[in-house]
Amino acid sequence: MTCGGCRKLSHHYETEVAVAISGNWVASGAPHANVMVMGDAADEYLDIRLTNGSAKRVPLHVKGGVTISKLDANTSVVRYRTQVRPGNWPINEDSRLLRACEGGGVVAWGINKSYVTDGMIRIQRIEVRVFINGQKKLAVAALGGGPFPLPSEGSAKFDFRKHQEFETGS
Repeated sequence: MTCGGCRKLSHHYETEVAVAISGNWVASGAPHANVMVMGDAADEYLDIRLTNGSAKRVPLHVKGGVTISKLDANTSVVRYRTQVRPGNWPINEDSRLLRACEGGGVVAWGINKSYVTDGMIRIQRIEVRVFINGQKKLAVAALGGGPFPLPSEGSAKFDFRKHQEFETGS
């Protein structure tokens, strides 16, 4: 016996993130590397609008490693996956209540001040794809801006605002 409504529950909630970055790079142009993210903080998030009009913030944790790949001589793309941890919202919630993404926060993991000559970078584009129970339900693409100063230590965090509705269907 199966439960018709059970398959609509959010058992797994993951994202794929890609942040395209340009800058006045030191040495041989745009960086490329594999990065290990240490710590357990939910540094990324999405702001989700529900069908009742209210909004909730989804805390996201990096899952696995981060890759920085060279797109061209002046642009690198930071790519990683995130997940909602068990027990956090919206795990075990009805996914049909999720109406739209209103924005979020991402991190340019592995890009630090020593990589650029002037301590600044430009965000070319932020892309976030949301997967619920393994199925793509949302794709958000926001244009960046800048220049943005890099912090003295650690990686830069960026907030973005972009309305995009969840895909409906099974």
